[in-house]
Amino acid sequence: MDEHGLHRLLTRAIALQPSVVFHEPINPRGQNFEMMVQALQEAGLSGAANEFYRLQDPGEWVEYALKHLNWVQQKSKEVDGPPVHSWPDRDLLSATKGELRDQLAAMRQAPSPESFSEEAPPEHAEAHSPLFESYEEIEHLVIPENIE
Repeated sequence: MDEHGLHRLLTRAIALQPSVVFHEPINPRGQNFEMMVQALQEAGLSGAANEFYRLQDPGEWVEYALKHLNWVQQKSKEVDGPPVHSWPDRDLLSATKGELRDQLAAMRQAPSPESFSEEAPPEHAEAHSPLFESYEEIEHLVIPENIE
């Protein structure tokens, strides 16, 4: 799903009035991933299957996951949506460094960002915020070869 697809999805989700949206980018590990790609191929959606299949390359997956995490946070703010509880994969932390890795670690460890009263969002909600303005800003902090 690209940036525009996420925007459409979040806009539709707002109609359900959720207090929080949980989000985790797809990772290309395991049997579930293979079953999903196979199901897409069997359904005649080879283009979509190929898009997911390319995520098996660590460099492609890291870029996809970082952009996806960022887009969901940005789009939710743009549409005045609910807080988003993002869950970065542990391999994404291994494939980054510096401030970016620190922010991903904080995102992974922070409790859910929704408010449980009419008061302001909890302080830890800041961990669930956009990562960057443009991917080029953080490319030097990305090291996909660290993924085993």
